[in-house]
Amino acid sequence: MRTSIFHRAAALLGLLALLAGALARPAQAQAAGYALRFYGHGTADIDRVKIALDPARPVDVGGDFTLEAWLKAEPGANPSAAGQCGSNDGWIYGHIIFDRDEWGDGDYGDFGVSLSGGRLVFGVSRGAAGTTVCSTNAIADGAWHHVAFTRRAADGQLSIFIDGRLEAQAAGPAGDVSYRDGRATSYADDPFLVIGAEKHDAGASYPSFNGWVDEVRVSTTVRYTAAFTRPAAPFTPDASTAALYHFDEGPAGACTGQVLDSSGAAGGPSHGQCRYGGTGTAGPVYVADTPLAASPTAAATATATATRSATPAAPTATSAAPATATRTATLPPSTATLPPTDPPSATPAGPTDVIFADSFEAGNLLAWTTSVTDAGDLSVAGPAALAGGLGVQAVVDDNVSVYVQDDAPAAETRWRARFYLDPNSVSMAANDAFYALYGYSGSSTVVLRLEVGHSASQYRLRASARDDANAWTSSAWLTIADTGQAVELDWRAASAAGANNGGLTVWINGAQQAELTGLDNDTRRLDRVRLGIVAGVDTRTRGVCYFDAYETRRLTYIGLAAPAGTATAPATATRTLTPAPTATLAPTVTPVVLTNTPVPATATATAPAPAATATRTATPAATATSAPAAGNWAPVFDGVNDLVRAQAAVPGVGPLTVEAWVQPAGDNATGLLVVGADANQGWSLELDGGSPVFYIATAGGWQSGRHTARLSAGQWYHLAATYAAGEIRLYVDGRGVRVTGLGTLTQGPALSLGGLDGYPYFAGALDEVRLSRVIRYPADFTRPAAPFTPDADTLALWHFDEGSGQTASDASAAGNLLTLGRQAQADSADPGWAAGFR
Repeated sequence: MRTSIFHRAAALLGLLALLAGALARPAQAQAAGYALRFYGHGTADIDRVKIALDPARPVDVGGDFTLEAWLKAEPGANPSAAGQCGSNDGWIYGHIIFDRDEWGDGDYGDFGVSLSGGRLVFGVSRGAAGTTVCSTNAIADGAWHHVAFTRRAADGQLSIFIDGRLEAQAAGPAGDVSYRDGRATSYADDPFLVIGAEKHDAGASYPSFNGWVDEVRVSTTVRYTAAFTRPAAPFTPDASTAALYHFDEGPAGACTGQVLDSSGAAGGPSHGQCRYGGTGTAGPVYVADTPLAASPTAAATATATATRSATPAAPTATSAAPATATRTATLPPSTATLPPTDPPSATPAGPTDVIFADSFEAGNLLAWTTSVTDAGDLSVAGPAALAGGLGVQAVVDDNVSVYVQDDAPAAETRWRARFYLDPNSVSMAANDAFYALYGYSGSSTVVLRLEVGHSASQYRLRASARDDANAWTSSAWLTIADTGQAVELDWRAASAAGANNGGLTVWINGAQQAELTGLDNDTRRLDRVRLGIVAGVDTRTRGVCYFDAYETRRLTYIGLAAPAGTATAPATATRTLTPAPTATLAPTVTPVVLTNTPVPATATATAPAPAATATRTATPAATATSAPAAGNWAPVFDGVNDLVRAQAAVPGVGPLTVEAWVQPAGDNATGLLVVGADANQGWSLELDGGSPVFYIATAGGWQSGRHTARLSAGQWYHLAATYAAGEIRLYVDGRGVRVTGLGTLTQGPALSLGGLDGYPYFAGALDEVRLSRVIRYPADFTRPAAPFTPDADTLALWHFDEGSGQTASDASAAGNLLTLGRQAQADSADPGWAAGFR
């Protein structure tokens, strides 16, 4: 019952336009083995699941009940410690996970769960009376935990259980606390149970949850009264199950449809609706990081959502048991069967050995998949140079994480890294520590970490690895100097189940300092790395740390880098996009020149990195005065009014594939890329806040599919969108998301690139634009490595290799000539020319 002066506006027309009808979509077909990832967006009715309570639904419990789920939260991701234990409505000040609140005192009652200071907070209110109970132990440790919250109606007793342990109990208000059917309210979100967010968007005092949720079960009984063994398999419905959400609808990526209640409860189902969106990283998204094996109801519901009108039949308790094979059974075995015996000297790397390297000599962070800088607190600077002329400085002036992220590893069974670290006299209290490196299996499960700590006036390091049972094994604390030093890690997955030969070795300045052996971690893989002030910053830790000379390999020892001040070539090919001025552009204008080799990287928290891993150590960037290879050009759009127009519309309402190479001029870019539409019909491939979106106009209005990736400035990405029979698939560098049940595409009246009047124009470069009358990509694929060649299914193909002039030729049989700008002669809407993607 919030009494803040802040509350969400009743009308959300702008948001609904952005979602483009997504809320009307049916549930996506269920798969197996997904959870939902939320990102804490507490605004605009997004990044949450909403479950209606009125008219009556079984999920609207209010007498005896149990609310349970699997939760995971990273250290520091939910920083609020404002929860008020023992007070009425004290739970609403934590990061809200389950919100069944009513604005004001309500009438029957309300309840909710949040995370505050890493601890679980559970509260129930009835009228003006209520209480809040808090767990003793924290769960924000990057591991999955089963949590359960019980409430007894007769005396109002509240209990919290974590992994089967009774954590806390308190007496609350007795009686019915359900949502009264037909209740009049001025707050549109009152009659909902919301998962993952504060339902009213009532302001920063009531933050939302940043983390993972799976296997939510709501029951009409108090299931747990004493300690119990935490569940080892997905729930199956029984007579006490009011609602059950496995979150296995999938596929991996944006959750834009229904989430299905598989309880089978009378009066149900109590299906929910995903509200996807958010600046930066949007949520919620389906991820394959789950605490348990496949849902037992997945097979039963796989085809239940094929039409818009059908309501999926509730699975029954007799559904076939899942297969016993684990989701990691097909991964390749580890090559690390013995402890490392590398000498402390550099070993030459083979052509497939290096995964990624960056010495920051390019003067920016563009070589990385993404970076979190907190308004400049992470930056490349000369004083940070520990090897070469530049390094990265991380300013620690608050508890916000800053880091660079590398998605180049691809299910690595052995992963080695060398980087330089200088604590630089950062102020830390005794026993303070923070994480300087996280290694992830998949997009979100931390399996490797490196801590920087302080004790007895000395800095120190500790490395840890996670095994298959989610237990951490750590080295001893290793004392380090308050100066620049090389840290090298060698992480190894066990070679097979039961082999127990995984390990982790640590070198400092070329000398081995620690080795962990005998790890049972055969299912773990290394897919993503973060370096910097990654997590766990204490309020007494303040100052500036330095990082430099990062390199990763699969097999060979790396060793020391050249000392600071030594000139070194850039490790990666980066580009600075500089569109030419267009106001006085003539047909024979001197082209703008960019570097000649793209270094795209998928910027997403949920999609795996592209299969190729050697592209990030490509040829060093060409200078600004070098000319591109003959015939290798691309148009560069200024984001103001530049566009390219086709002579005729491209026919076809599906099957359809639209694809292009795209290089944004800035991060979080918004603009139209390839448009076969007007305001009412057709299709459009766009960027929205850096994320690709494919819109289609149907009889039911505009519908869309959104990718979870965020494109970074100055990098080339291959984008592809397909449409057929109401289904969109959208790919970034070959990694896709799918949205179904969207309706029939209408024919667009015209085609343009770079923009459309009345809509945002694109700033950046486009190349190799191809339209096809077939679905070229029915599943994930390896991004193209060469220019396209036309075939019988090509509707249009523009290579843009003219490099000057007012037209661009169509290489397909259609011969659909493009004209730069708004007229045949040069004008201010003409794009410039730059080096193309290849």
